[in-house]
Formats: sequence, C-alpha cells, structure tokens
Amino acid sequence: MLTLVGHPGSIFCEQEPLQCIEDGSEKGSEKKAAKRLLHRIYENHLLDLMDVIVCDALYADADFITTVQSYGIISIIRIKQENDNSMQEVNDLSQHVSFSREDDDYERKIS
Repeated sequence: MLTLVGHPGSIFCEQEPLQCIEDGSEKGSEKKAAKRLLHRIYENHLLDLMDVIVCDALYADADFITTVQSYGIISIIRIKQENDNSMQEVNDLSQHVSFSREDDDYERKIS
C-alpha cells in the first residue's frame, strides 16, 4: 500500500494485491508485490511526489533496496532490535550498497 504522508495529512494513493500464482506463497511474495507497486507508481509519475519509502525489516535485502534506489528514492527500513540476523544482513549489505546520499539534490535545492 502506498500512502503519501505530509501536510495536511495522509493520502492513500495505490495498493498492489498479492498474486499467489505469480508470487508464490513464500515470505518473499510481499516484496514482489512491492516491486510491482513501485514500477506502477513510476509509470503513473507518482514517484515525483516521493523522497523516501519506509518499510519494515522484511524489505531489508539487497534486491529490494537496489530496486528502490534505482527509482531515486531513499529507503528507510525499521529493524527491531531483537532481530540480530536482519541487522547482520544490513551490516553486510552496507559494504555493497550505500545507505546515505552524499550528493546534493540540486534540482530541488536540498542538501
């Protein structure tokens, strides 16, 4: 589900259903739906309204983060403290994928 959050409040924009035949029923099926949703909102120019995407620990893998970054969006992923395996994966991933932007956003005059 995509919801834009800001002033004056939250606006529901899009959702993508799980497609059991296409996605399967394993744990990664939600990520497949999320990637389809990102592609669709890209085609509908809704990504122009987004700077960040906020996800839970399920989405903390190289494939999903790389997909998000390919659309020019920063991913913020909340990892629960008790989930040490996910945190280790993120630490390992940080060796290959940058989690911060060091460059300036000159188009919108933001650094």
